Amino acid sequence: MAETAREPQTGTGPESNGNLIADSKCVDRSQWVASLGAKLSIKTHEQSDTDSDTALRVNFDSKGNGGLYSKAIPAPGQKNRKYEVSFKARGSHSGIRLFYQIASRTADADLEFHPQANSQITASFTEVSDVLELGDIDISTFQLRIIARSSGANRWFEITDVELRDITDDLAAEGQADANMSTLRKQPQAASAVASVVEVAPAARPASMQARHWLMLFSFIFAVILPTAISGYYLYGYANDQYASKVGFTVRKEETGSGFEMLGGLTNISGASSSDTDILYHFIQSQELVQAVDTELDLQKLYTKPENDPIFSLKPDATIEELVDYWLRMVRIVYDPGTGLIEVETRSFSAQDSQNIAAAIFRRSSAMINELSAIARADLTRYAKEELDQAVVRLKEARQAMTLFRNETQIVDPGADIQGQMGLLNSLQAQMAETLIEQDLLRETARTNDPRLEQARLKVEVIRKRISEERRKLGVSGEGDTRVFADLVGEYESLLVDREFAEKTYLSALLAYDTAVAEARRQSRYLAAYVRPTLAETPLYPQREILLALTLIILFGIWSIVTLVYYSLKDRR
Repeated sequence: MAETAREPQTGTGPESNGNLIADSKCVDRSQWVASLGAKLSIKTHEQSDTDSDTALRVNFDSKGNGGLYSKAIPAPGQKNRKYEVSFKARGSHSGIRLFYQIASRTADADLEFHPQANSQITASFTEVSDVLELGDIDISTFQLRIIARSSGANRWFEITDVELRDITDDLAAEGQADANMSTLRKQPQAASAVASVVEVAPAARPASMQARHWLMLFSFIFAVILPTAISGYYLYGYANDQYASKVGFTVRKEETGSGFEMLGGLTNISGASSSDTDILYHFIQSQELVQAVDTELDLQKLYTKPENDPIFSLKPDATIEELVDYWLRMVRIVYDPGTGLIEVETRSFSAQDSQNIAAAIFRRSSAMINELSAIARADLTRYAKEELDQAVVRLKEARQAMTLFRNETQIVDPGADIQGQMGLLNSLQAQMAETLIEQDLLRETARTNDPRLEQARLKVEVIRKRISEERRKLGVSGEGDTRVFADLVGEYESLLVDREFAEKTYLSALLAYDTAVAEARRQSRYLAAYVRPTLAETPLYPQREILLALTLIILFGIWSIVTLVYYSLKDRR
């Protein structure tokens, strides 16, 4: 069969190996025409990716469309031809689909598109190969067209090592060879006939592992598989079993009302104290509790029991800060602020040790609540007691001042003495009036030298002197040095007022103190356990399957992110 003769060309023309693409290595931008609003540029890339060290990049437009045409290839009068197209391509993102076809022009310059093929590319150079057909029309020139549509803005694809060969005659020769072989099978006696030799196109190169593929495989093994295997070996070979004990409790507050409140039904029997529960929640995580439990149970010894488990055990001779950090790992607290319930889970390498730690936490927490309750009671009665003590001192001073006054004046009650003196003065004044009347009667009836008149006069003088003396004692005689008794009465009344005020103050302070003591007795807090410390039979920790799965997921995630960042930076270069 005759083959179409092609003259070998050099430079940018069709290559001598039958490639119709003038710029197969993608080094000459002028040999290509942009399509669908794309922008073309020449880029360099790694030699290991392809046979060439350059590539033609097609940057998409804002709608994600872009493509290119090869330079027009003369082919006057050709029709029904078949072409083998092959190239290497990669994209800015995996999943970009390329469409490629023959575009021809007739003698009238009409553009005609022929059946197309498509292939999906990745972020690495992928070899694409297919057979394209030229329709049954007379053409003058044709071009190779490669496009992508709706692939996303700010994306691109690159191509290199582009080849386009006319394989129509080769396929016809293969068909003739098959026909000849069939004839030979039907006519074995004509074995001496000369068999025609047909040249067969070379097969495509088989896919092989590139250096980047081996690098990715080894990095996955060393970054994910190996650390996960080491973690599993440690978890199942060295990690010691841990037993858990649980204890649950809450702070209760008892309030017993007075007798009147009990009769009125106003008593609040009990309730949860959220503020005390908050304090207890932080107390369980405090260094004070850790030191107290360590003194009681020797936590250093309990937590360093495993000899070959450095990950899950406490290191020997740990400081108190390190012990507190390890305590927070081994003691888990679940606190519900709405209900005031606290549940504590303690872990250790022995079931009995875990129960002992839980019981110690409960005891120390109960002691803390009792101490808070005692402080609250002391605060309630402190100020009332201070006021009562001051009232007692004031009352003692008032009574001592009254006693001193009575001792100095020899008068128990000046008021009573005044009443007695006034009675005596009134009696003397009555006697004075009677005596004056008798004297007047004698003057009317008796003689001038009658001795009864002299007696009456003397009696009047005596009574008048006595009245004047009694008035002087009361301080009402008008003389400057006779106001002693009135001053004593004033001083007595001042002391009396001070004593009465001190007595009333004392009674008020005593009532307030008794009320405060009664209120403090009515209020009390205590720790109520709704779950006693449990004794485990089966170790629940460490959760080996969960830890191993988390290790694998985290390592795989880190490896995937690093790999994606690496290839993203590589593609940008």
